[in-house]
Amino acid sequence: MIDRFSQQFAIYVLFAIAAGIMVVTGPREAWGATIRVAADGTGDYTSLFDGIDAAQDGDTVSIAPGEYTEPQWTNPSGLFAFEAMGIVWASNVTVIGDDRDAVRIGPATSPPVLQGDDIWGLGAANGAGGVIFESMTLRNLSQAIFDGDSAPTIRDCRFVGNDLGVSQFGLGRFDIRDCEFVDNIQGIVAFNGFGAREVYIADCTFVDQVDEAIQIQSPTSEVANCQITGGKIGISTALGGQLLLHGTTISNASFYGIYIGDGAAASIYTCIFDGAMQYSAFVEGSIIARDVLFGGGSVETLHFGAPFLVDMFGNHILNAGALSVYAGGSQFEPRTIDLSSNWWGTSDLDQIEEWIHHAPDDPTGNGLTVDYVPIYLGPVPVDESSVGALKSSFLRN
Repeated sequence: MIDRFSQQFAIYVLFAIAAGIMVVTGPREAWGATIRVAADGTGDYTSLFDGIDAAQDGDTVSIAPGEYTEPQWTNPSGLFAFEAMGIVWASNVTVIGDDRDAVRIGPATSPPVLQGDDIWGLGAANGAGGVIFESMTLRNLSQAIFDGDSAPTIRDCRFVGNDLGVSQFGLGRFDIRDCEFVDNIQGIVAFNGFGAREVYIADCTFVDQVDEAIQIQSPTSEVANCQITGGKIGISTALGGQLLLHGTTISNASFYGIYIGDGAAASIYTCIFDGAMQYSAFVEGSIIARDVLFGGGSVETLHFGAPFLVDMFGNHILNAGALSVYAGGSQFEPRTIDLSSNWWGTSDLDQIEEWIHHAPDDPTGNGLTVDYVPIYLGPVPVDESSVGALKSSFLRN
């Protein structure tokens, strides 16, 4: 992991140097040219790398349907040389395919296991602001779209079988909309180690990532109206990450629906966590939740391990045969977590108490007490502006 991050940092620095060269040399006089890339030889370039490399400020790189499988070496004489499908060096460049499913970028087989032999996808260099990647499939790459410090916009793209679908290391607003992520190891990763500041993800679909669909470390991030199915973790936020999550359904993430690490925070509204999960939510940082369906976990629906802030009401905290709530050790002992004014799937207070593990069950080793009274009894909201009619099927009396 250290070697990989060292390589990525070196590439980040390389992009910064190149950006400085661009500032010195300045853009060409022509503005807004269209560069056509066509694998069949009918365009300006057959090589995607060469076509993107030729783009200047304001240009559009238009990609014809076809298979684009050949990378080229970037910084070939340098210490941290790597292969990539294309890197944008200029600002306000749009790289757009004719059709998302017909424009396929990347090798036909999965990336090799050995580090250093992998192939990177499309990147935007530091200083290359206003870049747009749109309407293409990126497959079998180490990092399908990677960013140094330019915060590109990504629209209507499909990511299949990559190590990382989208990775952000830089500053600025990373905008990802209407994309599909299938069978990647990780869908989207936004690191804060190099200063990532803002991530916006909307109307995206994630299906069966190997590990997690979205990992957020940036201080300002928003995920809206997404569908996440399968994988081990739906969304994780850690290392100071702050997440606004709304209108999103996470189902059948085998481990966590959402993981909120120590020092991180998530505000969750009108979401559904459902299906086969060990934990709907695993909270070590801070959580605010309104109008959320936590559909139950095979281990615990909600796990609190010394959380900083818990502000939850108007939610469904349901039981799937194990615990509904586990409240672990507290940083401020003794302490009470207020989970009143929620639906629990039953009006039987004794039953709810059995579904909660907290200080009264373990007074010598647990500093958290859960206060769950009063409970909401009904009527259960079923309007579509809430979390949908699904809620009504969970009320058990």
